[in-house]
Amino acid sequence: MAARRDGLPGEKVPPGILTVLKETAVGRIINQIERRSEPAAIGVGLELLKFGEESVRKLSRGIDAIVAAAAKEKKHHDITVASSEAASGITVHTNNLPNGIADERLRRHCELRKYSVKAGRWAGLLLEPGSGTVRFGGLIEFPWEKDAAMDAATANMPQARSIDALESLIKQAGKNPKIGRNEKCPCGSGKKYKKCHLLKGGWP
Repeated sequence: MAARRDGLPGEKVPPGILTVLKETAVGRIINQIERRSEPAAIGVGLELLKFGEESVRKLSRGIDAIVAAAAKEKKHHDITVASSEAASGITVHTNNLPNGIADERLRRHCELRKYSVKAGRWAGLLLEPGSGTVRFGGLIEFPWEKDAAMDAATANMPQARSIDALESLIKQAGKNPKIGRNEKCPCGSGKKYKKCHLLKGGWP
C-alpha cells in the first residue's frame, strides 16, 4: 500500500490481489484506507491484504451482512476472526456511537481479543452502518504476556472464530432463526442465549 500511495520501494501491485479484492467489502475498505493518511488505519489495511482469495470473499460477505444489519436494526454488530495460527486477528465493528466512545470500546475489545488467543497482533476497524464507510482503524501489536487482570476480563469471552467458521455464521444470520432464551447462544460461547448475546441486543 505504501509503495503504491507514496512511491516507496516495493511491489506496487501484488499478483492478482487487486482483481481478487475488486467489488468486495474488503476491497472497498482497502481503497478507503489507501486514501487516508493515518498510519494506524494503514496497518489494518496491511493485515487485510494477508488474507487469501477465499478468505477475502468470506470476510467480505460477513462485513456486508453486519453493515446492513446495523443499519436495519439500529444496533451494533461485529465480526471477529482469528488467524489459523492465532498469531493475529481482526475485529470489524459497526455502530453509530460518537467517535470518542466508539474508538475506546473497539480498542478495549481488541486488547481483550488479542490476549484471549495469545496473539502478538490484533487489528480493529470501525465502519459506518449502511454505507460501510471506514470511520477509523487501528493495530495493537506487542508481545503477549500473562496477566491476572486480563485472565479475569477474558474468562467468559466467546471464542474467536477462524475465517472458515465465518461462513456458517453468515448463513445462520441470513435465516434469522428465533433463538430460545434457554438455548445455547449461537456465538459458540457455551452460555445460554439469555446470559450472552440476548444481553447485547440479540444475535447476530
